[in-house]
Amino acid sequence: MDDNINGTDAPKGTTANEAAFWRESTLAARTDTSSHYWRAMRSRREGPPYLKIGKLVLYKRTDVLAWIESHRNGGGCSAADGAATARIRELEAERDKLQDALHDAEHNLEDRIERGVTAKLDALANEVAEGSPKGVVPDNGTGLLPIYRPRDAEGR
Repeated sequence: MDDNINGTDAPKGTTANEAAFWRESTLAARTDTSSHYWRAMRSRREGPPYLKIGKLVLYKRTDVLAWIESHRNGGGCSAADGAATARIRELEAERDKLQDALHDAEHNLEDRIERGVTAKLDALANEVAEGSPKGVVPDNGTGLLPIYRPRDAEGR
């Protein structure tokens, strides 16, 4: 690829302002920012459109100028950007509510399962204390819990 694609190495007879594409370093120099700033903007999917070829990042000069112009007034964002940001905040709030509801439902389910298991164990313990129910073998002093004995084919 020809190094003359950006503004700092513009072809003979052209200036950085006339070059069709700017490298990240040219963009940083033209906007009095750092290359790190533009990398961070790209990672957040913000900033002007760019073209990436391997490790080379190029910005079309007209895209950069249009992006800067669209952010010139209104505190850094256009009305469309503001509406999108508001919608994102609404969706994030809805997501948080749903996550809270899911957490509460999981907690309630765990409590219900624990209460149900406890109730069944208590009922089984009462049956054992009153005498062995059908299908349960008493402890026999071994310290083992009663076990379930499946019925045979005749239901005994």
